[in-house]
Amino acid sequence: MNSTIFDFRGHWRQLTQRPTFHEPVVDGIRAMAVLWVLILHMAFFHYGTFAKETQAIFTGPATKWIGGGSLGVDLFFVISGFLIGSLLFKEFLKAGDICFGRFYVRRFLRLIPVYVVVMLLGMPLMRDIPKSAILMDMPPSGNAENLWANLLYVNNFLPFAKQYMGWCWSLAIEEQFYLLAPAALVLFLRLGRGRVRILVALLAFSGVLRWVVLHANGFDFPYLGTPDSASWHARFDIAYDKPHMRYGGLLAGIIGAYLTCYRKEGLRRFFENKRLVAPIALGSLGLMVHVAYTRDSSTMFGSMPVWAGQAWIALSRDVFAMAAMFLILTATFTPELFGGWLRRILAWKAFYPVAQLSYSIYLVHEIVFLWLFPKMAPLLAGRLGAYGTMAVDSLVGLVLVLGLSSLLYVTVERPCMEMRSLPWIRGLGSPKDKAGTAVA
Repeated sequence: MNSTIFDFRGHWRQLTQRPTFHEPVVDGIRAMAVLWVLILHMAFFHYGTFAKETQAIFTGPATKWIGGGSLGVDLFFVISGFLIGSLLFKEFLKAGDICFGRFYVRRFLRLIPVYVVVMLLGMPLMRDIPKSAILMDMPPSGNAENLWANLLYVNNFLPFAKQYMGWCWSLAIEEQFYLLAPAALVLFLRLGRGRVRILVALLAFSGVLRWVVLHANGFDFPYLGTPDSASWHARFDIAYDKPHMRYGGLLAGIIGAYLTCYRKEGLRRFFENKRLVAPIALGSLGLMVHVAYTRDSSTMFGSMPVWAGQAWIALSRDVFAMAAMFLILTATFTPELFGGWLRRILAWKAFYPVAQLSYSIYLVHEIVFLWLFPKMAPLLAGRLGAYGTMAVDSLVGLVLVLGLSSLLYVTVERPCMEMRSLPWIRGLGSPKDKAGTAVA
């Protein structure tokens, strides 16, 4: 057995020491994505106790960006599409094929073990969560009887009120992407010409499909519904957690990966034109900020026709995802001016451990918040007021989340990642390159 698998002291060190093969830009985006999701849920899971104050945070001019925190999941999708797309494209370039077996075993070791541990450890806490407006339809079991759907990664096809660890809908979408990606990309790469046009067409179709769903179901904006309403649950089930409504972010990452692997020289030449790249990058950042501030509840929609508001909501996630992908490429290929400034921010050392812990953070944070906030808030509200209580609750919750995530990373995540380097996995179904040599 490889001694590094159970080198727990070494795993702790790996939380702070970035290896040379890690792209700091991607680490920075991943860290910012999970922090944005955390901040969103710090407010959201106080809704049952402080409904008025939570709504004020999500609609206030200075804090409205917090309500856009669901876009952090879109950032995760962009990163997944980019990293997995790059991995598979590079393998195809080198070997002329993709080893499905090795890909799926590596994905299993990376994702499943810690997910199963959290699902099992979360059961007693989920049963002990006080009833709240957010969980109005959830039985005392926390829907643990539907854990099978999480194991099969089809939990996002259950109604939200029936899902166990409902926030894991995004993991289901990513796993559905991983299931389809190798075969789809092999087929795509064997098509020959017109690949970029195909990718652009698929991205455009994403927005059109989303608009059709919103329009057909009569979803209008601004939407000010609250988590204790049937309409909120309906919108979640129909327009939020289904793969056909969210694949645009993954595709944006795939587009970036394809250009990086197959059009690298052209990409380099494009990003050498700093007079062109800088304003596009600034415009991309501006678009991302605008999308974050114009989510469902924006008053902007009051002066727009219903179909136009639906169109903006339908297109905005893909606009956000493509803008994020452009900024990743800018920080990678343009080390001066805006690109250099962006790279230095994203490469901040403090982001690296957050990025490493992001998967475990995402798995455990809602369990902690759902269990902790309803218990602490009544004890503190009389002394600290609503916002003071929310701040203290959130700080305590954050410490617990980071502690649990670190423990899971060192004892479960990292050992399973180290297993991927075992010889039988590295050699699993190895495709042959053009010279007939096995690819490791």
